[in-house]
Amino acid sequence: MSSEALDHATGVGALLLGQAEPDIVEPAAHLLRERMLLAPAGGGWSVLVPEGKPWLHGEEPVDRVLTGWATALAVGSGRPVLALWWDTDRSGYTLAAGFRRTVGYEWLANGTPVGEDEAMRTFAACSASTRSWTCSPWRR
Repeated sequence: MSSEALDHATGVGALLLGQAEPDIVEPAAHLLRERMLLAPAGGGWSVLVPEGKPWLHGEEPVDRVLTGWATALAVGSGRPVLALWWDTDRSGYTLAAGFRRTVGYEWLANGTPVGEDEAMRTFAACSASTRSWTCSPWRR
C-alpha cells in the first residue's frame, strides 16, 4: 500500500494556523525540519500543512507532534498558533502562545468531548476578538 493510500486508510491528518504572515512564520517553520506547505490564510494568518507524517512512522501520536510544533512556531514567531489534528479515534486542537502553557481540547470519534474546560474558555476568549488573537486569556 502506498503512503498516500495509507494516509487515506488511517484517516490521520493535521494542519497549523498561525496568526502571522508567511514571511514571519517561515523562519520558525524551517526549524521544525519537516517539509510543509506554507500559504497565506487571509488577514494576517498563515496555514502550514505537513508533507511528512511522522506520527505514522514514529512512536508519537499526531496530537503530541502537533502540540510540539505549535509551541515551537508560537515561540519562534512570537504569535499564537492553532494546531488542528484528527485520527481515526478522535480529533482536537491545541492553542499555543509562546512560552505560555498550551491548552487543548479533543473529541472522541462519536462526538463526545473529553477536553479541558479551560481550553474551550481560552479558545472562546481568543476567537471572540474578531480582529486579532492577541488577547491574553492566560492573564487573570
